[in-house]
Amino acid sequence: MFEAIDIMLTEAKKSLDILKAEYQRNLAAHEVSITLRNNVRRLLGDLRDPLDHIYQLIPGVSVSEAFPVSNSAAQFTHQTANLAPNIIAVIRQFQSFDDGNVWLERFSALSNIHKHLELVPQVRIETPSLTLSGGRASMSIIGSASMSIGRNCRISLGGVPIASGQTLSAHSPTILAGPELRVRREIWVNFLFDPQNEHLVRKLGLNTSIAVLPFLEESLNKVEEIVTRLKPIIETLIAPTVVP
Repeated sequence: MFEAIDIMLTEAKKSLDILKAEYQRNLAAHEVSITLRNNVRRLLGDLRDPLDHIYQLIPGVSVSEAFPVSNSAAQFTHQTANLAPNIIAVIRQFQSFDDGNVWLERFSALSNIHKHLELVPQVRIETPSLTLSGGRASMSIIGSASMSIGRNCRISLGGVPIASGQTLSAHSPTILAGPELRVRREIWVNFLFDPQNEHLVRKLGLNTSIAVLPFLEESLNKVEEIVTRLKPIIETLIAPTVVP
């Protein structure tokens, strides 16, 4: 009964592995290739299909119905009125109107856009960080943040003195401090779904920044969790009644 869904999830995992390799190639090349965009679009569709299929196996649900994504408790109650209470309980836990759970709402918006072949462009962002360590103490400055040290100030980090009269930031070319100070610079890089895309703005509102790879990994885990939790309930519901 669940063989097709299991195959879909297996294929989605393979697609995610392929996408990760392409993702890293694009990060290294400072580009967003058509191949990467197509892989993202395909994976979103591959992940939406198991949700709809598992939902359509529930007694009382037609083969044309999609997994419910509700904007309010009232809408959810209407959508699931004919379902068993234990099915409703599982599905409700993933709805966005409860407890600020935004994943399903975002997943639905992105997968619907891609299913209708309106490709969402990704943009590349870089977030620099500076980490200073001395002794057992450390501090990090990320992005555009900075810390200015006055000329008459004396500070130390883990017993290591840091010179006064300088500004510390991820963009500082040099850090004046004792030789024991350890300095690590990193650039956190990711691709985002374009937060200004008109379709996402209409669905999710302005300035919704969603990092592509972490979101796809989360989506695979969430879809797999939903399927795993619904399977035994569906099996119980459709099991033949034994008459003594």
